[in-house]
Amino acid sequence: MSAKASSCIKARAFGAVFLVGVALLGSGVSIAEPKKPVPGGERPEGARKIFEESRSRIYQIRTLTVDGGAQNSTGSGFLVGKDGLIATNWHVISDYILDPGRYRLEAIRTDGRKIAVSAVAIDSMNDLALLKADGESGIPFSMHQSVLAKNVMGGGESSVTLLLATFTIGIGIGSMLCERMSGKNVEIGLVPFGSIGLTLFGLDLYFASPVALVGTTPHELLALLSLPAIWRVLFDLMMLGLFGGFFIVPLYALVQLRSSDEHRARIIAANNIVNALFMVVGALLAGAALGAGLSIPALFGIAALLNALVAIYIYRLVPEFLIRFIAWLLIKAAYRLRTEGAGQIPAEGAALLVCNHVSFVDSLIIMSASPRPVRFVMDHRIFRLPLLSYIFRHGRAIPIAAAKDDPLLMESAFADISTALKDGELVAIFPEGGLTPDGELQAFRPGITRILASDPVAVVPMALSGLWGSYFSRIDGAAMKTPFRRGWFSRISLRVGTPLAAESAHPETLQRHVAELRGRER
Repeated sequence: MSAKASSCIKARAFGAVFLVGVALLGSGVSIAEPKKPVPGGERPEGARKIFEESRSRIYQIRTLTVDGGAQNSTGSGFLVGKDGLIATNWHVISDYILDPGRYRLEAIRTDGRKIAVSAVAIDSMNDLALLKADGESGIPFSMHQSVLAKNVMGGGESSVTLLLATFTIGIGIGSMLCERMSGKNVEIGLVPFGSIGLTLFGLDLYFASPVALVGTTPHELLALLSLPAIWRVLFDLMMLGLFGGFFIVPLYALVQLRSSDEHRARIIAANNIVNALFMVVGALLAGAALGAGLSIPALFGIAALLNALVAIYIYRLVPEFLIRFIAWLLIKAAYRLRTEGAGQIPAEGAALLVCNHVSFVDSLIIMSASPRPVRFVMDHRIFRLPLLSYIFRHGRAIPIAAAKDDPLLMESAFADISTALKDGELVAIFPEGGLTPDGELQAFRPGITRILASDPVAVVPMALSGLWGSYFSRIDGAAMKTPFRRGWFSRISLRVGTPLAAESAHPETLQRHVAELRGRER
């Protein structure tokens, strides 16, 4: 397993702990309430009571071989529908789904009775599966002891339902927005966005949680909704779900995208194991904190702060997340980018990206549009620009200088380019050698010939248009003199052409292809 995949799994695990904690506390699971004396000196049994009430809806799900009945995998299942629908994990039944002639499914009740089940629906991305057990019926699995709704808001069952529905709707909206905001690519720049939202709204939930609402009897839902503080709590819960979608969906997609076919199933299984481990540890720590007298709102605040600390650690370990977020944010805040032909960028293997150079943010635009990390070769003076230098340095950009300015840096740059291509990475260059002074294409320099002579990889022509005249271009002679000269959200385009073989990628040929892709727009 790669270090990046491992870091993704760790990040997703902690995010899962935070979201599951919110769901449990908000929708009905009492992890551990502060112990209070009750008549007769007895104390509530908590988890044991919940299990006894729900044991008739809990199953062990097994995948067995048809010949011999040998057990291949096992997991848990929960009755979620009165017509015998049982929820379990996709990885528990994946072998049966892939080879139903060799395997069969079986469910075992807590009383030991075995039941034949069949698969109804699967969601491999979220590791979920729905089974059907003929003849099974009962009350669907649910938890009825609400902590946030009961012990903070002073509500009843209707309050529990409202909190759960609000949180669930937030997750659904966040997950759907991921596709729209990422342009149907796996945009990992949304992961830091999600972690920021989880922290901010987790902290706000701590400050927003009302006090002195708990009474001897539950409050009616309409009475609670008449209080502004309750609407703030509902808003925080919805935003936690929404930003949770931003956080988890790209991470899960990235784990599957960046893993090889032969290792993908094991990586997903490892992800689920780590998730389960973090959930158990998180539940135990939360139970200990609540048992020691910590309030529910304070637990939310602590979880939010821990989320921020873990996020900082992960983004230092894998800077690509933060770099993509900064690039995504800068581009989305200033431009309306239209990308054409992004699918021409190879999904794997080495390739050389060649593009015209219009502004100081050209590399950020390409970075935000590429589904893979890109090593940029850029002028050493641009590499050292404030703020952008952080992105380029952690993005492992390759600074280069002309032979007359710094021959040692030039030779070092060509060596780094060769190493990157041999390692199967994407390398992007601006063969004009500098920003265009008039918006027109300048002659492509022969450095690309030297690169391809050493490493004959595919060359992908690209063209940027709409950036000439922007704040970051040299329309005034020097860039960054007149802010917002083209207004907010000006339209820009990135067009990607068909890859060319190394032997046909001469500078003149590439310049012609880039000019055709750009068209008349500068």
